Amino acid sequence: MKVNKINIEPYEADGIVYHADTCLPLIDAFNRKKIKFKALARHTYPGDRLDENTMGLNSIGYWDANEPQDWGLDWHRNEGIEFHFLESGTMPYSQENKEVLLTPNHLTITRPWEAHKVGNPYVGMGKFYWVIIDLGVRRPHQEWVWPDWITLTPSDLGRLTTILRQNEKSIWKTDQTVRDCFLRINKAINTDENGSNASKIRLLVNYLLILLLDLLNTDDVVLDEKLTDSSRSVKFF
Repeated sequence: MKVNKINIEPYEADGIVYHADTCLPLIDAFNRKKIKFKALARHTYPGDRLDENTMGLNSIGYWDANEPQDWGLDWHRNEGIEFHFLESGTMPYSQENKEVLLTPNHLTITRPWEAHKVGNPYVGMGKFYWVIIDLGVRRPHQEWVWPDWITLTPSDLGRLTTILRQNEKSIWKTDQTVRDCFLRINKAINTDENGSNASKIRLLVNYLLILLLDLLNTDDVVLDEKLTDSSRSVKFF
């Protein structure tokens, strides 16, 4: 497991400075051989290093716990939008004012700098994925800026961004297509050598966003412009 020392610029809101999480309990659990772990990352996130071909993708990976665990990720924040996916097992998860027990095929969406917790207090057994995409948000009300290799059409990306920013629902039950996408992400991460799978990873992240747009773009999605306030998670936290 590798971690470089380039810190992520912190987030400032209401006179408070928030720093991106460094996943120290996860690193410790891996070092104690409590879990299997594989990730590709940059900055202070653990894992093998991502290269310049995936700039904006800050971490993509998974852990696999096949025995009861004695650690958790307490309330923390990440600089980008984060997607979690549970392939197997169960996972206690909290976000803003919601506490749930995730089951297989559950996907969660965490906005930039939104407070969330994994474990209660310990994580569950099972296989748990994440994807963190930096959208350049370092101050309240900043617009989201997606990496330039995101290939959705402007209208599709605009629609997805609007839904992600203005939809209150953040935990979704997905179908086999989303599961298959994460299984392919699993393979791409496991077989990457010094950025050799950068093209595949870019393709899979784009495909995941398309699947998310299909999932979220339904008639019963309720949009609320007040949710675009980037400091809303500070109040909940």
